[in-house]
Amino acid sequence: LLGRRLADSVSNAEAARAIGDIAAGKTACTWKSTKARGRVVVTGGDQTARRTRTTAAAMFAWGIKHGLVRANPFRDIPLSAAPMRERFLSPGETASLLRALDEAGASGAVSGNCCDAIRLLLLTGARKTEILALRWQEVELPRARLSLPPERTKTGGKTGRRYIALSGFAIEILSRLASNKRSSTFVFPANSSAGHLIALRRPFLRVCELADLKDLTIHDLRHTFASMAVANGHSLFAVGKALGHASTRTTERYAHLTNDPLVALANSVHESILTADETSS
Repeated sequence: LLGRRLADSVSNAEAARAIGDIAAGKTACTWKSTKARGRVVVTGGDQTARRTRTTAAAMFAWGIKHGLVRANPFRDIPLSAAPMRERFLSPGETASLLRALDEAGASGAVSGNCCDAIRLLLLTGARKTEILALRWQEVELPRARLSLPPERTKTGGKTGRRYIALSGFAIEILSRLASNKRSSTFVFPANSSAGHLIALRRPFLRVCELADLKDLTIHDLRHTFASMAVANGHSLFAVGKALGHASTRTTERYAHLTNDPLVALANSVHESILTADETSS
């Protein structure tokens, strides 16, 4: 009852004011953590406000479903749209990244497991969790694919089981890992526990530093896979299937990259028209 009274006492105006303060950076602060020389930095800003609003709205929606609260004060708070990233690797940058992965793995600057996980993210266009939590039972090398159950995918409830195609290079990586695998159900087991590899951000930043790549995130590897597929003439429908998109609207962000294939299509029709004209004359 106390929880219900506290939750229902939050008005839409108060929730909107809280999200606005976070977006304006008014909640920014720094304090010492429990770790030695540890420090926690809270910056605020639009991105943090969007995440906070989404999380809070989901919490209240759960509370309504279970009869704990009567209203969701965060549901209708307007927020600025998240900026769309357009960062993906050029062919030259991709080559630099692959060389840096080889160098980092050989020198021990980055573990071999992390290097292989990054390679597979680039080669498959898969989401980070789809690769890091990959289980050997989900690897189907004879069929050159990964087979993920619905609960392991972001859109599993809409698209069902997700199949991720494997190129020859990806199959080589997984075959090598299979021949050296430990007694773990995971392709990328954690070093200190029975779980799987989770932390990839620092190894990825180290590789980017070696490759002299700026302003690159792990998710940009997925964008790179998509952009290269589109540039090679594959349809947006096929690219969406490869990425596991539930809606074609999600894949349409890559539509502007299809200019060259469309020009080739227009030229081929032009040639057909000229041929037909010459034949009839």
